This record gives sequence, C-alpha cells and structure tokens, in this order.
Amino acid sequence: MQGDGRIYGEIMRNPGLIINADDFGLRKSINDSIVLLMESGVVTSTTILVKRDFDAYRDAISNALRLQKIHGRELSFGLHLDLDNFFRFDETGHYGNNESDIIGNYIEVFRDNRDGIVEEIKSQIKSLTDTGLLVSHLDGHHAIHCFPEILEETAPLLKENKIRFMRFNPGFYLSETNLRETVKILDKYNIGRTDYFLDLSDLIYKRVDSSRFNPETIIEAMAHTEIEVPEAEEWRLGQHKFLMESKKHLSHYHRISFNQLPL
Repeated sequence: MQGDGRIYGEIMRNPGLIINADDFGLRKSINDSIVLLMESGVVTSTTILVKRDFDAYRDAISNALRLQKIHGRELSFGLHLDLDNFFRFDETGHYGNNESDIIGNYIEVFRDNRDGIVEEIKSQIKSLTDTGLLVSHLDGHHAIHCFPEILEETAPLLKENKIRFMRFNPGFYLSETNLRETVKILDKYNIGRTDYFLDLSDLIYKRVDSSRFNPETIIEAMAHTEIEVPEAEEWRLGQHKFLMESKKHLSHYHRISFNQLPL
C-alpha cells in the first residue's frame, strides 16, 4: 500500500489511520456509538453485520446511506462477515485471535458444510450490496475471513462484487506457510490491504510506537464501541470514550477511509 504518500492527490504528512468500528448492526447502542463517532470525524470506517438483528441492521443501513450521501469517500462501509451459525465462536468462547482459536473440529465442519458456507457468504454480500451502499471492504466476526479455507472461498466473491479491500492481520497466522498463501490469494484477486493492523487497545495502552511509521504507512485500527446503556459492555464503553477524546490522543495520524486508498 505504501507509495508516494498521496491519497486521491493529497500529500500525506502523517501516517494514514483508518479506524474501523466493527459490529454495526449488532444492537442499537452500538449503532448509536458508531454514528456519533462518524459524525464527529473520529471513526472513518465501519463494517456491518447483516443477519444478527433485523431492526439494528435496518437502522445501520439507514444511517450508512445517509452518512455516505453527506460524506462520500471520506467514510467507508464494509461487510462484517458472520459465520457463527457454523463455527459457534460466541457459544464456545473462541475469538479468532489466531489460527488455533476456533472449535477443534473446524476443518470437519467446513468440509461437511462447504456449500452452505459459500452460499451464506454470497447471501451476506448480496444483502449488503443490494442496499445501494458502496461496499469497499470486508472483515470477519472473530476474524473468520482470515482462516485459509474461508478466504479461498471469499476472495473470488470479493473480486466479482468489486469489493476492493480486506482486513489483513499477519499476526493471525501461526504458520509462515499460511501467511504466504494468504498473501498469494489476495494478490491473485487484486484485493488491497493496509500496511499495518492493530487493535484500538494497542493505541489506548500505548503498545505501539507511532514514531516507527513513516507518512506513507496505512494503518487499520479495529474498534468496538458502544454508548452507555444498562446492557453495555465496559470494554466497548472504554473504547467509545477514548475515541471521543482522540483528537488529543491521535492528532499525529491522518484520518482516512478505505474509499480514499488507491488499489
């Protein structure tokens, strides 16, 4: 992704930062947080769950279409691919932090349900693109898109549907072979990715030295936020609060969206 430091002709003098808020469409309190952060110019990107809660999804789409009309390419909207009905992350307490963080019979489940999994991926892409939203990128609930077998099925569908970018986290892979194969697949289908991926908590707790990044570096930070309601999760509230105050924390980054990146 690194080049001459230009984003649609604009010369970048600081590293580019895409803050992507996951789980748009999961519940109203998460939606309200993401909308507030986008309207405040803090969050520049989000990914949408299409099949968890119909009312929350409908609310997310309505707001996404409104924000896209107002802000154009300054914001980006993508699919948060959810295959939990097959792989039961939430039920089993797995989080997809790396290749081993999934149910033990993952391969068997994939092989036994391959056709259904592919149809589900197609259905979620179609549901989102049919709304008229410009869908720029894809990531996965509990990083399901990173698992090599899922990626092999998803990548050609991204190209077919002109979805240009995908979240890429090299730290997910425990095997150098799988990492190389992933890069090979992304290159084969001309799917773009950022130079660096991190969790927002890495910025909150200063686990990343920003001086290591030059102005041509493009970084994606994954965020999970929520406004304060009785059922809100504390860690999401903490990320929301940090981002609302982030102009003083993250002023040395240039905020951009996936839609502002050259492929």
